[in-house]
Amino acid sequence: KADAALTRTATYRADLSDVAQPTAQLTLTYALPHSPPKPCTQIDDTYGTKGYDDLALGCYWNYLRVLAPAGAKLLKGAALPTPGGWMWNALPQPGTAAQAPGDRGTVELNQFFVAPAGGIIETQLSYSLPPSALRREGSAWVYRLRWQKQLGAPALAARVTITLPPGAELLRAAPAPTATEGQTLTFELPLTQDVTLEVAFRAP
Repeated sequence: KADAALTRTATYRADLSDVAQPTAQLTLTYALPHSPPKPCTQIDDTYGTKGYDDLALGCYWNYLRVLAPAGAKLLKGAALPTPGGWMWNALPQPGTAAQAPGDRGTVELNQFFVAPAGGIIETQLSYSLPPSALRREGSAWVYRLRWQKQLGAPALAARVTITLPPGAELLRAAPAPTATEGQTLTFELPLTQDVTLEVAFRAP
């Protein structure tokens, strides 16, 4: 129920500086700034007795699933442990990031954590991208990112940065970047629907 009061932001960084070993880093922030601080109790004897509004101002239990391209490998993910007192079964959760086979040949990166009422929590996943994340078109390299909006979820504010190889020449970008600094392109994407971002460049 706390989903209605939750504020989400995302930052995705694709490092293409080495076209043979591209990497990505996804940072997701979950905040419940309008909820008064309160203990996180998943289910107890009073659950649901105080009305919907009370549930909407509670903590947010989340099982995160990120679908990355086939061949991606999780490199690093900070653990976000959950105390046993916050769980219905009283069992503490390690909150470690893990990798598993995903839908339709993708790689799933997953993690369980709890965003506390009145607080904020951030998770960061770093992973390698497969060589197929970059494809050749003549003398150009093309990188395409497809970001699928979760059905039923509110719009997500996302910042995407893409770092090109040293000396690379940008040939095209769609949509156009909102800022460029050196070899890094920045895109601000209001994710109200599925978005495809494509960048083409020529490396020296």
